[in-house]
Amino acid sequence: MVGEMNVEDFIPIDDRVLVRPHEIEEKTESGVYLPPAALAEKREIVQSGEIVAIGPGRLNAEGKREAMMDLRPGDTTFFARFQGWLFVVDDVEYRVFGQHDLFGYRKREGE
Repeated sequence: MVGEMNVEDFIPIDDRVLVRPHEIEEKTESGVYLPPAALAEKREIVQSGEIVAIGPGRLNAEGKREAMMDLRPGDTTFFARFQGWLFVVDDVEYRVFGQHDLFGYRKREGE
């Protein structure tokens, strides 16, 4: 756990991306609570989260930065449940991924 730090102070290095995972909903929109077996199944599938910060890109052999994917803070991205490094600030869980560990992102409005 990192003490005395705001998440805004964290700057990813190279091609890393900071993501705040979405919470798994324990009940449906109509208010029905899901049974434990259904929740366990939901936790094993691809997860999603909100991108919080993005690194500047990896340096190549010539010392130039490689362009990052078209990711922006606020985008929703998808990843495997057990990937990424755990990062906790003020009891909020974040994960740090290399950009190639992310499966994709949700299409933005107007695209």
